[in-house]
Amino acid sequence: MKQQTIMLWTICTLFLFGCHSIQKEEEKTGTAKSQRIEHALPTQKAPLVFERTKVEGKKDTLSFRIARPSNVHIDLEIPTNAGNIRINQVITPEGKIDGPFGKNYRDTLSTTGIYQIIIAESLMQEHPYVGPYRVEISVTR
Repeated sequence: MKQQTIMLWTICTLFLFGCHSIQKEEEKTGTAKSQRIEHALPTQKAPLVFERTKVEGKKDTLSFRIARPSNVHIDLEIPTNAGNIRINQVITPEGKIDGPFGKNYRDTLSTTGIYQIIIAESLMQEHPYVGPYRVEISVTR
């Protein structure tokens, strides 16, 4: 019985300290966890709309698929026009990264596949935006 109690105490201690060290590591590195949304396919008839809530210090990754070369219009909207939030990066299916952008992105995407949009605040500005936002992705051929 004594050995079982000691073993149980050891397991609980290791578990608690293990969880604590992972949390401390995230705090030390300052890594902002991103929230990922699985890719969707916008159509020519209806835009793809993401409605999310921005959390301070966190990046959101929105993914969408392009089935054929298309003109793409991405608009980021917040309830007030002022706010430190933007389309930080657009990542192509090949892994090329472009950005930062403002609240609008217009381009002709010639490569088919999954694109990712990173939504976050500018680290060069103060007062990061916290609250609801909306991203609309429209495609035309």
